[in-house]
Amino acid sequence: MTSLFEKFKNMEMDDKSFNVTDKKTFDQEETFSMVWFKSKLTSAELYEELLKQKQTLINNFFENGYAPMAAIEEEFDLALEFMKNAKLATGRDISKYFVNGLSLFQLLIELYCSSFANESAAAVHPSLKEIFEIMKFEKTSNFLTSSGARNSSYGTLIVTETADLHCALDEIVKTFRNLHNSWRIRKILVQECVKEKFFTLLEKNLPKIDGIYGKNRRILQEFEASVATLQEKGVKLTHRKLSDGDVLKATLAFGVPMSHLSQEKAIPVIAVDTFRTAKEGIALANKEGNGEFVSVWSENVTEAFEYAKLLKFATVWINCHGVFHPKMPFKVNSSEYNFTLDPKALTVKAYVPQGTKDLKPFPDISPPYQQSFFEKSFFYTVTSEKREKLLEVIPKSHPEVKTEDRWVKDGATMFNYEYKSIIVRYGQTFAN
Repeated sequence: MTSLFEKFKNMEMDDKSFNVTDKKTFDQEETFSMVWFKSKLTSAELYEELLKQKQTLINNFFENGYAPMAAIEEEFDLALEFMKNAKLATGRDISKYFVNGLSLFQLLIELYCSSFANESAAAVHPSLKEIFEIMKFEKTSNFLTSSGARNSSYGTLIVTETADLHCALDEIVKTFRNLHNSWRIRKILVQECVKEKFFTLLEKNLPKIDGIYGKNRRILQEFEASVATLQEKGVKLTHRKLSDGDVLKATLAFGVPMSHLSQEKAIPVIAVDTFRTAKEGIALANKEGNGEFVSVWSENVTEAFEYAKLLKFATVWINCHGVFHPKMPFKVNSSEYNFTLDPKALTVKAYVPQGTKDLKPFPDISPPYQQSFFEKSFFYTVTSEKREKLLEVIPKSHPEVKTEDRWVKDGATMFNYEYKSIIVRYGQTFAN
């Protein structure tokens, strides 16, 4: 099998030929919605109200078809854990704030951040939008469809020659249970010397997709369109055999880059490819990945830390996947979060009111931050590097927005810090 690295090098594939069915043909009810709202709750009050309304909200999201009950509970509890450990400030120092609610976990932590604003706008997954009524937020405008909003976050998984294949397989099987969470695996890279054994295990253990997703017309249509397009182009596909009542099936697509898969993240298709050396695997992951989540499976401690250092991702998991800690910064849908800083530092997408002049950015919005610690079965470490960014002019179609970084002068130079969180499972790994 020709490696994806070679395909990039030789330009063997045509991007335009992999376009899928026009998204406009899907149910409008399945597009993301926009709403302006006000919340009178402080961050501390919001946390308490979410605890109070937790079961009501979880039941509502389940009835609206967001995900299976267990998956909803997992995202909800994770968001509450971050809020519980964050500094609970009460000031409203921001005029307007944009809430990115494209997954349940991100919606909840963004609502927490929006408690520092006088008014907020939210892009919300359709099955989650009733949270505004349940939480009794004041809507200042009705819901409007926003088909351009997408949950673009996903995870990459790298299997090296020394990996515990069964443990890596367990994480892949688990990822099919929640098609909406932001760290769900959509790309697998396998070292060539173990590909035959691993692919055999993987194909035999592809899980059943929960029926709740098959009821979603948008997901079903985009899945069928994506599979048909890949089959027309001769891409090798492996499916789980359908059982009675199944309409969606876990699918592996071999030798295809992420850019050629459907942009609809919530379909059960994972792109799979191989690499020869660690250098090639790192280069391919950096080129293919979105810079947010990656997990590396290796029993060689030296190799594992080489990957951790050179992978250009905000979160790097070693021999684990989907492990978070409130002290660890992370990135979702291009938004950075660090709950160990002043909560105002989280609001990286605050609006600057139209006509405002000489407004200065908040001080130390992203100060340098480094720490390492052990907890339970994991070692956590955070590094930060200073970066320089020349701010771009916001399109005229959004005159109310000056910049996403709360700076007023277009073309100004911003100094910020880029974080990398590395989480290593210990005690059951690193056989050497």
